[in-house]
Amino acid sequence: MSPPAVVIRRQLYRSCGQARNKPLSIMATEIVLRSMQIENATVHGLRSSFRDWVGNETGYPRDLIETAFAHVIGDKAEQA
Repeated sequence: MSPPAVVIRRQLYRSCGQARNKPLSIMATEIVLRSMQIENATVHGLRSSFRDWVGNETGYPRDLIETAFAHVIGDKAEQA
């Protein structure tokens, strides 16, 4: 991550009372949007935009991208 992105991430975690090394919950992200008075964005829209950007602009594999969202990948056989 770029240095400015790291600063923003740290501020977000502090403002939400989020535990270190844990993803921001949907509700915590919603609280951040409200506290920043951002009215024309949604959590789903942010996640969707990030997913599109990572998929289009980086070479990260699908499984790693989905892990960034704390998504479980595939069925039980694929997970094994």
